Amino acid sequence: MTEVAGKKPITTLTARVTYCDRDQASFMQPFGRVRVGKDSYWIYQMSSWRDEVYSVSRVSQDGVRPVVAVSGGSCPREPRH
Repeated sequence: MTEVAGKKPITTLTARVTYCDRDQASFMQPFGRVRVGKDSYWIYQMSSWRDEVYSVSRVSQDGVRPVVAVSGGSCPREPRH
């Protein structure tokens, strides 16, 4: 979702139909937003069946830029039968 003062928010939503194991699908779990002075940061986790990444991104008028990204864990890919 993109918001600009004085304009209607722009929403981009996509979906993927997948097997129950969610292979090749990822999702974001937002934890919150933090303001430091005039800067705004998003804190979130990107997850999939095999791995996860915890991130902090700075949000500005120029866009969203990652500041910190830490890999959580990973599972080996197993062949589908």
